[in-house]
Amino acid sequence: MSVRIRHLLFATLMSLAIWHLFEGGYIHAKAWLAQQLIHNAWHGAISKASAQTPWPGADTYPVARLTAQNGKIDLFVLAGTSGRTLAFGP
Repeated sequence: MSVRIRHLLFATLMSLAIWHLFEGGYIHAKAWLAQQLIHNAWHGAISKASAQTPWPGADTYPVARLTAQNGKIDLFVLAGTSGRTLAFGP
């Protein structure tokens, strides 16, 4: 195998590895952001006494907050039973 082919193969494999790392990080970042937006929607709903969607186009909103172990566990219950809603539930 020539040196050029090895370099090309190495560059291709490294590019694929970086791409997969980016995809995994993107999913975690998106999940973290969704939890922050749900948290903000919960506080907005409390202050305005009306349901607040976490982001534009969301088909759900927080209806209850669950805490346990002296606040170490903090979860939100969302309205609805669609698959998109259940993806964000505890």
